[in-house]
Amino acid sequence: MPNTYLQYYLYPDKVLKKLNPEHTRANEVMEGREKRVFEECKRVIEAGTSKESHVVHNDAHGEFILIVAESIAYNKSDNFIVILKNDGIIDNLPKDAMVEVAASLTANGLFVKSRGSVLDFCALSGYRQEMRIYNFKKFQY
Repeated sequence: MPNTYLQYYLYPDKVLKKLNPEHTRANEVMEGREKRVFEECKRVIEAGTSKESHVVHNDAHGEFILIVAESIAYNKSDNFIVILKNDGIIDNLPKDAMVEVAASLTANGLFVKSRGSVLDFCALSGYRQEMRIYNFKKFQY
């Protein structure tokens, strides 16, 4: 399924040219969505009501987090795509690499099945991407 993160995998050189290690995606979120949410929360507190609140108006994040919370609270074991430390999930990638895999979310924790190995091309592509990012950061500081 297409998503906005594919740009990092499909066009790494183009994306790296645009990246600014002094102003990351986290900074963009803090200056945008986070700021709007905090301002709206402050307004709700001052008004003493959430009536006419627009914190999650037209926003998939609000609905998505409810689905995640339900899976945990009601032990539904729904599957989600998560990013976590490899720790042997994918045999032929470094254990400390961050990987994106399917996992079940339950009241007892996160459950990920071992995936074995990925095709050499995938492993090599991921490793090259990791090295490009490392080298970009290394020479930008």
